[in-house]
Amino acid sequence: MKKYLALAAALFLSACATTPTDMSINQLTNQAQKGNAAAQVELGKRYQSGDGVTASDSEAQQWFQQAAAQQDAEGLYQLALIEEPSPASFANFQQAAELNHTQAQFKTGYYHTFAWLVNAPEDDAQARHWLSLAAKKNHAEAQNLLAWMHERGYGGNQDAKAAFNLYVLAAENGSADAQATLGNMYRNGQGVSKNHERAIYWLNKAVANAATAENQFSLGAAYFFAEGPEQDYAEAFKWFKQAADEGIQEAQFNVGLAYYKGQGTYKDTTAAARYYRLAANQGMADAMLNLGILYYNGEGVSKNYSQAASWLRKAAEQNNADAQNRLGIFYANGHGVRQNFTTALEWFHKAAAQNHSAALYNIGVRYYNGEGVAKNLRTARSWFGKSCDSGMQEGCDQYRKLAP
Repeated sequence: MKKYLALAAALFLSACATTPTDMSINQLTNQAQKGNAAAQVELGKRYQSGDGVTASDSEAQQWFQQAAAQQDAEGLYQLALIEEPSPASFANFQQAAELNHTQAQFKTGYYHTFAWLVNAPEDDAQARHWLSLAAKKNHAEAQNLLAWMHERGYGGNQDAKAAFNLYVLAAENGSADAQATLGNMYRNGQGVSKNHERAIYWLNKAVANAATAENQFSLGAAYFFAEGPEQDYAEAFKWFKQAADEGIQEAQFNVGLAYYKGQGTYKDTTAAARYYRLAANQGMADAMLNLGILYYNGEGVSKNYSQAASWLRKAAEQNNADAQNRLGIFYANGHGVRQNFTTALEWFHKAAAQNHSAALYNIGVRYYNGEGVAKNLRTARSWFGKSCDSGMQEGCDQYRKLAP
């Protein structure tokens, strides 16, 4: 009977015991000063957050150090977070990892991979070891990073199947990076069969978890390039625009194109020019080309051949074949630049080197007319034939007309 009473009393006292998270500042301080590591850690967190005390990083660090000195895993981990990234933080993460601290195991694996951040030698095999321990305890980011290592063969054999399975686990456990990776794998048919429905599902999850511009752009692309009922230009435009307004160059171009075509939104050539300009100012050749065409046609901007030539030149200098061909036409016709058949031919040849059918045809025209070169119908016919072979019907027609 006495044994049962003693047991009941012990259970009662255990149920009534106050944990550090429930303690007042005075209670915590008292326990921390007596060397209670859990109290030291909690007191450090209170000083970090300013919960019941004046916030003080130095006070927080002091209490974490005292807990860490007792080899308390959470104390070591919290101290490492303050010092991160540094050799000292790496050492403390590893000590906590060895004490089975899951988050510290992830951090230890991470810094074995990206060792330059903590001035340590890279060790992908050790990274896999620590990440595997955390991954087995359903740590989503550990699963995601471990999947990335399996995918590339870092620290062991390359294993696409293991990588995919780990990405699935990480995604299901809430890793936005894994959700985005899975979505893009399904979108592009990379390592799995292309599946637009699954791509949209996982990318929506990723955006809900982490609404980064990159995730928004990927979701827009998933809706845009989907086939069948999943294709939705309005949804694509919505996500492209959000990504564009956050500075994603390709999204800015896509929004410009959508406004120009009225695809997924209303037609607005002024808005198209604005978004093309944003992408062009970031160095995108296709945007420079399209902006040049708008200036040539006077769509969304005032017609200006000089501005058109300027933007076409910028795109042409990035080896954009269409821009090179159009700039050649500008020189041939004297639009926005001084007429110069020799310079026109130079640009046509640059585009022709990329098998641009219209440029091949335009070289034929120069030889046919004797513009910038001596007139030569045989050479003209040869260039028309090349244009025909690259798919331009006009080249086929001229080649036939110049038959001997």
